[in-house]
Amino acid sequence: MKKLSTIKKRLGGGALTAAYALTLAISLTTPFLSQKASAISPSTRPTLVGNEIHMGPDGGHIKMQGVNIWGIETITMDGFGDDQYADRVNIVNTVKSWGANHVRFRLQASDYNAETYMTKAEYLNRIQQWHDLITGAGMYFMPVWWDGHDGPYSDSNWPTQYSQAFPMMTDVMNLFPNDPMVMYEPFNEPTGAVNDVQWVNAMEDTIDHFRDNGYTGILLIDPRVWAHCYSDSDFTTLEQHDAIAAGMNGTHQIIFTKHDYAREYTDPDGGFDQAEWLTNSGGCGTWDPDKHTVWESEFGNYSLNPSSVHPNWSAGATTFFHNSVCDATIAGGSAFLFGPWLDANAMTAADNTTKTTWGDQVDTNFLTSCNEPNGIGTLGNRVFYDKNKDGVYNPADGDKGLQNVTLAIYAKTDNSCSVAGGDTPLFTQTTDANGLYQFTLLPTDDGNSGNGSGARYAVVVTDTNGVLKNYTHTTGTANTNDNSQTSPVYCVELTNALSDIQYADFGYGDPAPGEPTGAGTAGLANTGLSRNIPIIAGIILIAAGLVVVQRLRVQRK
Repeated sequence: MKKLSTIKKRLGGGALTAAYALTLAISLTTPFLSQKASAISPSTRPTLVGNEIHMGPDGGHIKMQGVNIWGIETITMDGFGDDQYADRVNIVNTVKSWGANHVRFRLQASDYNAETYMTKAEYLNRIQQWHDLITGAGMYFMPVWWDGHDGPYSDSNWPTQYSQAFPMMTDVMNLFPNDPMVMYEPFNEPTGAVNDVQWVNAMEDTIDHFRDNGYTGILLIDPRVWAHCYSDSDFTTLEQHDAIAAGMNGTHQIIFTKHDYAREYTDPDGGFDQAEWLTNSGGCGTWDPDKHTVWESEFGNYSLNPSSVHPNWSAGATTFFHNSVCDATIAGGSAFLFGPWLDANAMTAADNTTKTTWGDQVDTNFLTSCNEPNGIGTLGNRVFYDKNKDGVYNPADGDKGLQNVTLAIYAKTDNSCSVAGGDTPLFTQTTDANGLYQFTLLPTDDGNSGNGSGARYAVVVTDTNGVLKNYTHTTGTANTNDNSQTSPVYCVELTNALSDIQYADFGYGDPAPGEPTGAGTAGLANTGLSRNIPIIAGIILIAAGLVVVQRLRVQRK
């Protein structure tokens, strides 16, 4: 696990400033509270914005780095799926510890329909268990059906039999209705005797199936010829089709997958050839990731034959795909395959923990951090004008959001709620016309076992634009939606299970005569300080290095 301290990055302005040499301090007498909250909000569902995936249309850029897991018994690899299922807790924990933020999860509709290894109910139950473990660890879950590649619906049968997978797809969607932690890749590698017309028709039908069932999130679409064949016209046709599908409101959410293995390259022993990545297209056109969004949903050493193993290629590929995800050349990447697979694609030994050479390359080169936050955590809500100063946001009382107020969020590695003058914010935000703000991509585990699971944060109303200079802070009920927090500094712990906090509200009303104004007013009583000393969000600015500690009570819910 990468420590949060290694991924801090200052984004934009909003630093706390003053005209004098100042010392800033805030303190709470009680420790951080883990607030009751849901999983990530549907409003922050991974969303395609341009060629990047964001947490909702207005959230931060998610860098999708993950692995493939087999997970359930299937017509190929007898016993492997059962073994992975039996060790699923260890597998998910290990994948998470490597730094993955999603799992591409193999399904087989022909097995499901025929109830080959288990009943449909048992199959769905196993999917549910895997989903709960993966999303509970703070990773996205991405089912992919292999019926274009394996089984009775594959190869030359696929153009007429692909819809046999639709009933299972419906059942899986019904397991996770409107779940923002789930994305879908309907068919892995439609191949064999599949021409472009058949492929487009089948994929249009598949897109309609997902949209007609209410799923409006990202769909990963595998091109034909082993997910190699690039066609600008076919890709454009599918994007346009998706944009007018049910619930899409004119905006498509289609990403095209690409798969690459060492044996397909001209000189894999010489390393990974970045130029050849674009031309490795199954005899079709050269890939253009600027024009159509690409996700490398499989890459690895391939296959079955020791002569196909090329460590120089895989070392270069893992580094290239890491860099390509980080710089948004591609939307995501999913290395193949976690566990003791039958060939050099195996990332681990039989214990699902000990890394092979390939596994070490995936962990060390590909799944390493992009050096900026990439979590599932979200925290926000509103800075508002509180007309009657009751501490509660209520438009019927004449309350309204305050635009252009700046805030900053700080990562905390201890159990205090304090921010020093030299600390650097993780992110800054400015409220919109409705007074709303939102911090996204917050890690929900700082990797520091010394302070327990989760990650701790302090939100500060910095008001560098001076919007609040003529208002006074009001207070409502602590940790309650639409209530102004009892301090204009809000401290909280996010976890994988409690990753979305949307009641960090701050209210401000018209001051009474002599009442202090500015972003924060608490803590002045009994300090002997003049009330015209500037206060920013509960941080008392004191010249000559004097530190004043503000003591606040936090209501436990």
